[in-house]
Amino acid sequence: MHKLQLSGALTEALAKSGVKVSDLADTCKPFKTLGQCIAALHINHKFPSCGLSDLSAAKSLGAGIQACRPEADAKAEARSATKQAKQDIKEANS
Repeated sequence: MHKLQLSGALTEALAKSGVKVSDLADTCKPFKTLGQCIAALHINHKFPSCGLSDLSAAKSLGAGIQACRPEADAKAEARSATKQAKQDIKEANS
């Protein structure tokens, strides 16, 4: 699948979860992988105080969550966001 098609399909998949993003490629630049970016977008949607720049700079998604939401179960939230990101990517590829 062409990157632009994937980006559009992924943007649509994210929108179904309530995550709005205007330029996925630009938004995901600071992240090492697309999966990390999509997971971070889900975290940012659930916890608006967790900025994407903070999440991309953290050594792990869990560490980023812990820094911005100390009361949250960071490991569980990171697992959940990663699982949702994988589902979004799978849905966008089909």
